[in-house]
Amino acid sequence: MAIPRLWRLLFRRRCTGARRPLIVPGLGLEVTAVDVWVTGPVVLAFLLLAYLGSVRAAGRAAKALRLDHPGRPFEALDTSPNAIDLAMYTTSSSPRSIQVALGLVLPLATSLALLAVFYLTLNVGVSREADGWALAGGLLFLLALCLVVEIWGRRVRKAHRNSS
Repeated sequence: MAIPRLWRLLFRRRCTGARRPLIVPGLGLEVTAVDVWVTGPVVLAFLLLAYLGSVRAAGRAAKALRLDHPGRPFEALDTSPNAIDLAMYTTSSSPRSIQVALGLVLPLATSLALLAVFYLTLNVGVSREADGWALAGGLLFLLALCLVVEIWGRRVRKAHRNSS
């Protein structure tokens, strides 16, 4: 929720009355604060879809290469694990409750990002300057919603399988 609030504070308040263009450094592109604000949901939804697509592609590649069976974990390919990787890593000997809880980090994070897209889309949709950007943000939101629901379904099924 911090991202949409910050976006709104930075740009919506500046949108009322001030139409002085901002110049993008290096490109010389002139954009107004309104332009930046109304494109926010589309940009955030696009980034979320790109992330979800890359996670989905990595999972399919791991299955195709048979990297997901117990003898060769997919995590072994991560040549530079970071703190988040290490914090979420579990093994088959980890307690089931920890495995389930850490398995929900990705769905929870993507759900929060999706909530931010939804919030921004609603706020842009009520503005007069939207010019179809709210519709584009809404369509991308629906696509991202489908992928997030799919992730939740997979994680819940996996947790159910592991508990039985």
